[in-house]
Amino acid sequence: MKKLHVFDLDRTLLIGNCSFAFFKFLAKMGFFSFRQLLSALINKMRLKFFINTPKELHEKLFKTLFRGRFVEEITNKVPLFLEEFLKNSLRISLFKNLQQALERKETVLLLSNSPSFLVSAIAKQLGIIYWSATEYAEDCKKCFDTILCMMDGETKALFLTSFAKEKGFLREEIFAYSDSIDDLPLLEQAGHKIAVAPDKRLRCLARNRGWSILET
Repeated sequence: MKKLHVFDLDRTLLIGNCSFAFFKFLAKMGFFSFRQLLSALINKMRLKFFINTPKELHEKLFKTLFRGRFVEEITNKVPLFLEEFLKNSLRISLFKNLQQALERKETVLLLSNSPSFLVSAIAKQLGIIYWSATEYAEDCKKCFDTILCMMDGETKALFLTSFAKEKGFLREEIFAYSDSIDDLPLLEQAGHKIAVAPDKRLRCLARNRGWSILET
């Protein structure tokens, strides 16, 4: 049977969140003002206490930290960031699954809510050909302007449906991996659902439905 492996990135294939890690990396380099850093911290805390949704947090952080910045000013820092971040942040057990799938010439798809300039660089280093992520639009001055497309759970599910149809995969040939209940629409498109170090709501759902759970 041919197989399609669909990986979420942040807190699934990676132990942490690459967007927040990149934000911290840029902050250490002095890219942001104290006011910007304080605003980012407040908005992150609002997510923790369910005042912000992940989508609202992403929109607010984009507006605070990236809008109006030259695209190259930010993206040129990605290679240096990944030198240290990637080797220390991969979830080893799941990364082995990824490597084995690639060695068997099985199809791998990486889907992430993080920005495409980060996800594309990570996919390239991991040997993943197929990926999709949140896209930022730029203005005529080559500065970040708006969020063009947010790769949330619903969007991931739609992308997977289209991708599977194009490549000729049946539902029972799809293996989907995620840590978050936000990706439930994505997981429900797969015949094989794997909850990876899942959040409380996804853990409960996975146990009730008999889905696989990968703890580490």
